Amino acid sequence: MSGSDELADLFAHAITVRTCLGTDGSGRKLYADPVEVPCFLSGRQRYIRGGDGQQIIASATASADIGFADALAPQSLVTAPDGRTTVVMQRDTSDAAGWLGGIARVKAYLQ
Repeated sequence: MSGSDELADLFAHAITVRTCLGTDGSGRKLYADPVEVPCFLSGRQRYIRGGDGQQIIASATASADIGFADALAPQSLVTAPDGRTTVVMQRDTSDAAGWLGGIARVKAYLQ
């Protein structure tokens, strides 16, 4: 069984992601079409460091297969299963060490 197959059994949730592509000439954010991402969504709050080094609180964390790392870029819009829309504040990737028996994954920290 591959790492992706093992993770599929653990991903009890699905979020809808509109990846942030940057901004247009007017400074408005541009987003890709929505994509469904299977994940494990934890509603546990945690402190993280923002891009500016400030300590901020993430209201949830989405853990997904490493193949979704690009989709979960910072500033991307995420719609949770309950319909709440939030923003990816930061993401971390793991190349297969530690948690979940060494399976590569991405963690997105949500506002």
